[in-house]
Amino acid sequence: MFGQYWITYFYLSIQPNFLGNALRFSHMESGYVNSLPYIAQILVTWTSSFFSDYLVNKGYSSTNIMRKICNTISCIGFSCTLMGVTYSGCDKTQNTIYLVAGLIFGGFGYPASQIVPLDMTINFAGTLMGIVSTLASMAGFISPLIVGSLTNTEQTLSQWNKVMYISSGIVLFSGLVFALFGSASLQEWDKVTPNTDLEGAENEAFDEKPGEGCSTKPQESNGSDMSHVVIDRL
Repeated sequence: MFGQYWITYFYLSIQPNFLGNALRFSHMESGYVNSLPYIAQILVTWTSSFFSDYLVNKGYSSTNIMRKICNTISCIGFSCTLMGVTYSGCDKTQNTIYLVAGLIFGGFGYPASQIVPLDMTINFAGTLMGIVSTLASMAGFISPLIVGSLTNTEQTLSQWNKVMYISSGIVLFSGLVFALFGSASLQEWDKVTPNTDLEGAENEAFDEKPGEGCSTKPQESNGSDMSHVVIDRL
C-alpha cells in the first residue's frame, strides 16, 4: 500500500515541479498536463475494479490472486513509465505520454492493495485501514524531501532522473513485497467469539427470593394478628 500512496503523491507534488522546473512548461501547459492523467485514471479505475470483481464473483480467480495481479500491473507499469521519462529528455510530448500512462497503470492499484485491509478483516476494518493508511501516508512527506535534497541547487534533467529512479525503485519494491508476502484472505484474528461467561448469570442483588426483599403485590392483612395487637395495647 505504501507504493500506491507513493504513486498518488508523485502526481500531487513531484510531477507539477518536474513539469515546471525541468521541462519549463508554462502554467497553462502544466495545468492541462497535470489534469490529463486523472481523466485517464477515472476510466481505468472503474474498468479494472469492475472486471476484477466480475472474475472473482464468477469463480475464475480468488480474491487474493486478483488483488496481487492488479497490484503487480500497477507497480510494474508505473515503474516502466518512469523509466520512459528518463529517456525522453526535453521532449514535452513524449514526457506527457509517459506520465499519463503512469497514472493509467496506477488506476489498477485501487482494486488491489488499497482495499486489502477490507478483505483481511470485517470486525476491525476501520482500525486496520486507519493504521495502514497512516503508515502509507509517510510517502507524502518523504517524497518531497527527496526531491528537495536532489534538486534544490541543481534543476537539471540528470537530477530529476534520479528522482524518477528512486520513485520507480520504491514502487517496484513495494509491489514485489505484496506479491510475495501480501494476503487478501480473511484473517484468523478477525474471528470474534461471543462472551458466554455472562450468559445466564444471575444478579443476586435484584433476584427475589422467598421471604426476602420487597414485593410489589399488596399483602393481605390478618385479622387475628391485628386483634392481638389491640389487646396488648389495652
